[in-house]
Amino acid sequence: MKLDTCNIYYEAWQIQCCGKPFKIGDRVLWSCIQTQGEDYTCGHKIDFYEEHHYHTPTHTIEGTITEIYAEIAVFKISKLDYDSALKFPISILKADGFESDEFRHKEENRYCIGYVVSMKDVEVSDYDEKLKYDYD
Repeated sequence: MKLDTCNIYYEAWQIQCCGKPFKIGDRVLWSCIQTQGEDYTCGHKIDFYEEHHYHTPTHTIEGTITEIYAEIAVFKISKLDYDSALKFPISILKADGFESDEFRHKEENRYCIGYVVSMKDVEVSDYDEKLKYDYD
């Protein structure tokens, strides 16, 4: 199936573990799972989640990256609770999983927890474990 555009959420820890850095303009091949219903992160509708650790991927997504938003979570100094964190997006040009250092703040715990990645010219197909995906 072809899509003009789609948004994929990529968790920072997955790229830190064994993902490959990516940037605007890259054509990528990712294993994904489809969202269930309407899912939004930092004001962006999410169509798929990049996945290669916990869940069995269901789709192969190939597309050209047009935008990347780092999802920044601000935690209270005493508590790292994702559900109570203030979350906001910051537009970035490239992602490698280690952007948290760029967003440090002396009075808050700020972490990059993931990315909303917008793509164009998207090819969606069933997951194929024989393909070489863009992670180690």
